[in-house]
Amino acid sequence: MWRWVALWLLLPNTAWAQCTLAEVADIEDADVTIYFTKFPGEDESQGRFADCILIDIQKADESTQTFWISPFRQDADWVVHPSNFPN
Repeated sequence: MWRWVALWLLLPNTAWAQCTLAEVADIEDADVTIYFTKFPGEDESQGRFADCILIDIQKADESTQTFWISPFRQDADWVVHPSNFPN
């Protein structure tokens, strides 16, 4: 029994995996479009991106989510306050 517990603890768990984000230059290359708001109450992400790591696009792999920052709210998939987005 303890072997199964040890094996379960060693296996990678996608729920525990930290997400990675990479900014792209073109909206067509992005998985999501983000608009940054000045007001915390308008944030729609509920901290979804807060624990993510920003990486360079050259280091991206298939698990990396690409994003593009929109200057217009109506074009965005997510309205995010900067406090809920990695630096």
